[in-house]
Amino acid sequence: MSDDWSSGESPFDDFRERVAVMVAVGRLGFSEVLERAYDRLLDHLRSHTGRSLLDEAPADGAVSGKGEAGRGEAEELRARATEVYDFVDQSFARHLRTQRRWPARTDVERLERAGQALAGIGTPLFEAFDCCDGCLEHHGGEEFVWRYADRRDARARSVVYFFESDIELALLGGGLWVSFAAREQNRTQAAATEILEVLHAHGLDAVWPDESVRRIRVDMEWHCRRRGRLAAHPGPRAEREPGIRVRLTNALEDQYVPWWGEHSFLDPSVREFSRIALPWLPTGYQVEVTSHITGDALYLERDFDRIRVLGTVALLGPILTMEPERLEGLGRKEEEDLLLPLGHLEEILGRWAVDGSLPFKGDTRPVERGLLDVCYDDGFHLGAGSSALGVPMDLAECRSLMYRVAPVEGAFVVAHAFNGVCVQMVWQENRTVWMETPDPARRVSHGRLGTLAEVEELFCQLAEEGTSGLLGRPDVRVVSWD
Repeated sequence: MSDDWSSGESPFDDFRERVAVMVAVGRLGFSEVLERAYDRLLDHLRSHTGRSLLDEAPADGAVSGKGEAGRGEAEELRARATEVYDFVDQSFARHLRTQRRWPARTDVERLERAGQALAGIGTPLFEAFDCCDGCLEHHGGEEFVWRYADRRDARARSVVYFFESDIELALLGGGLWVSFAAREQNRTQAAATEILEVLHAHGLDAVWPDESVRRIRVDMEWHCRRRGRLAAHPGPRAEREPGIRVRLTNALEDQYVPWWGEHSFLDPSVREFSRIALPWLPTGYQVEVTSHITGDALYLERDFDRIRVLGTVALLGPILTMEPERLEGLGRKEEEDLLLPLGHLEEILGRWAVDGSLPFKGDTRPVERGLLDVCYDDGFHLGAGSSALGVPMDLAECRSLMYRVAPVEGAFVVAHAFNGVCVQMVWQENRTVWMETPDPARRVSHGRLGTLAEVEELFCQLAEEGTSGLLGRPDVRVVSWD
């Protein structure tokens, strides 16, 4: 997608189309889509006013100016920022309503699995490799593609890729066009045949309509199902809703946390924080929440499928934030931890932000089945990304991730069940998968080589039963850590 969305007679109509595309592509969460939308908004207003607007993020609401012109700029920026925020939220809601009518397995999910199968025969597949073929030529053309292919697999015989513009065409109903190239020019026909066979084997209709052009048409609909954090959005604004200040108290410098981004402090509403941030707080992270109304503070962390209250601070008047270790004797619950259910966070935190009250009794329901705490890393620029700290995923989301992680040596997915039992997979040399369950008490791991289908079965058993299917099998090796 081009960054220039200000062309045409109705630039904001074009802008809304661009936002709708980002939402439909399905790979960015609400905060990431909103950040890109705000960047486009600022660029547009700069280019149309001829002045240099402040670079404050519109969400901060801290835009100011000098004189009437400055006030006019600030008012326009705030008005447009509100319009953008609401439109992104509505686009997410519309996408979620639409995906309820999709089949259990979509063509995008079939393509993800086909990508792993192609990698297994030495043909890496790259999704959204560049904006369009023009941008690719600017970056060096096919040579640029092969540099990425060699980083993924130095023995790759061919490569498949498609552009962001191809996804946009697929969203309009024109099918997905994928480009391909063979390392040896005399293998073009053979490469096309192999690619078509894999796509057909995964239930995708694909043809090579013009052998003079290395482009294959996949007759598919781009239905990318949003799950978990990628499905979360804040919902409609409400008048006079309570606001809070949020601070990560123990953030790691090299760990990017979605929604927080590069910020140390954020000032969201309780609604925003409860719906798009707190349920996906990484394992081990603690957050300080301060009410703008009362000045009281809460210290929270996520405990699998609920939120643990580590301590409270109730102060009168202006508040200076306090570190968690200073909570002893200042309202910390000693008799038992207070656990808050994810489904009622907004209600509980909203009441606390107004009057400082918390439930007398925490959530005592059994831990949710079908959920996993997952960390992952594929170490590849065009892969699924990384999260060194655990984030909650339902089983379907974990499956999708498993098939999207680039099959590069060292790429891994680690999943923990509700009871702490772990299963992890890591890609090895020769495009093989090692799967194991660690036993920290004995300082050993139980593992063996397997397939992605077997890893999927292990993750299913782990999520539903909290047990590892690797333990007790005769073909499993015991590997000492010493």
